[in-house]
Amino acid sequence: MVKGLGAIKALWLLLLGLWLGLEAGGDFIAAPQLFINLKDNTVLAATLAGKFFRAQNIAGLVIVVLLVVTALALRHDRMFWKAPAVLLLVCLMFLLIEVFWIAPQIQDLRGQLGALYGSTSAAPKEDAMKVRFDLMHQVSVIRVLIQLLLGASAFLVAAKRKSA
Repeated sequence: MVKGLGAIKALWLLLLGLWLGLEAGGDFIAAPQLFINLKDNTVLAATLAGKFFRAQNIAGLVIVVLLVVTALALRHDRMFWKAPAVLLLVCLMFLLIEVFWIAPQIQDLRGQLGALYGSTSAAPKEDAMKVRFDLMHQVSVIRVLIQLLLGASAFLVAAKRKSA
């Protein structure tokens, strides 16, 4: 075993756990609380949530790239070999899709709906842009759920494995 690998494993797992907490806490606690507490100003709630998600996604990209690079660099150690790295590569793919495809569409549609109706919630449900906005929002939520499951699986697999 490479000396100091136990500390690297602990830091790697800590960083992975922090990222998972950021994802879950932001998407399922912070964002809903914004809309609950700012129910009279959903435009502000959506603006704050959008800014938070942008920062969350950029932080997620940095963290997951660091985790993947570390896992690949230490692939000679059983803890990092195959499953955790592959699971996190899939998470990275989901994050890239969110940052470069889903989030820009949501922001664009939100802006268009806001210009037409004042907010996305004021738009008629049958409006094509509103339908697309709701679909992209659902895709984003499903992406987060899948990503959390993959990340948690990587955490559990790596935590159970003993270093070589």
